[in-house]
Amino acid sequence: MKKLLFFALLLSTISACKKDYDKIDTERIETYLKDKGLTAQKTASGVYFIIEKDGTGAKPVASSEVTVKYKGYTLDESEFDKGDSLIINLSQTIKGWQDGMKEFKKGGSGKILIPSSLAYGSDGAGPIGSNEPVVFDIKLLDIDVTDRANKVELKTYAAKKGWVLDSLPSGLFYVIDKQGTGANPTISSTVTVNYKGYTSDDKVFDGTTATFPLSGVIVGWQQGIPLFKKGGKGRLLIPSKLAYGIKGSDNIKPRQPIIFDVELIDF
Repeated sequence: MKKLLFFALLLSTISACKKDYDKIDTERIETYLKDKGLTAQKTASGVYFIIEKDGTGAKPVASSEVTVKYKGYTLDESEFDKGDSLIINLSQTIKGWQDGMKEFKKGGSGKILIPSSLAYGSDGAGPIGSNEPVVFDIKLLDIDVTDRANKVELKTYAAKKGWVLDSLPSGLFYVIDKQGTGANPTISSTVTVNYKGYTSDDKVFDGTTATFPLSGVIVGWQQGIPLFKKGGKGRLLIPSKLAYGIKGSDNIKPRQPIIFDVELIDF
C-alpha cells in the first residue's frame, strides 16, 4: 500500500480550484454509482462509502491501527493497488481513508469512493492521474492488533519482574518506586532525567542523563514523566503507538514496545 503513505500529495488539494474539482468529482462519483446501481452514504468531508457487511464492535478512530484487505482502482476500473493483509495506522494514510475507514466495524466490508482532493490531488500518483477520484474495495480485518499484542507483552514482562502496574487511558503502563517531592512537570517543562531504555528481552538501546524539553520526545515520555515529582524514580512501559510506531528507530524494531527506568532529577 505504498501510495497511501504519500502524505505530501495532500498538500496539492489546497488550491484555488479545489471547489471546482470537488464539484466535478462529486458528479463523476455519483454518475459512477448510478451506472453501477449502487447506493452510497457520504461523510461530511465528501467521502462516499457503501457498507456491504456491517461487522461488529467498535469502529476505528483517527489514531487506530487497522488490518485491511483492499483493492484500489479508478472510476474506469483500472486497478492500481491491492493487498491481502495491510497493517497501517490510519493517521498515515490519505484523508479519504482516514474518513472512510472510520465508518466500518471490525469484520465489515464495502467500498469507499474518494474525491481527488482527499486522495492524490493534482499531482496524482503513479497510474493515478491528476485530480482523479479513486475507489477502494475494503474489508476491515482487525483494529489495533499491534496494541493488543504490545499490552500482553508488557504485562507478561512486568509479571516476570514482579512489578505492579498502573496505567493511563492511552495504554501507557507505569511503576512509581519513589514519588519524589514538590510539583510535577508538564509537557511544556524542560526536564533533566537519568534513564535507561530497553526492550522486553532486556536488550538496552539507550541510557544516559540528559536535559530536554518534554514537548520534543515520544508521547510515552510526554505522558509518563509528568507522573513523577522531582527526585522521583520508576519505570515507563510504553506500547509502540506511544513510542516509535510502525517505523521503529535505530535498535528499536517496528511496532516494538519499550521500557524505561527513569529518575526525574530536575525540571
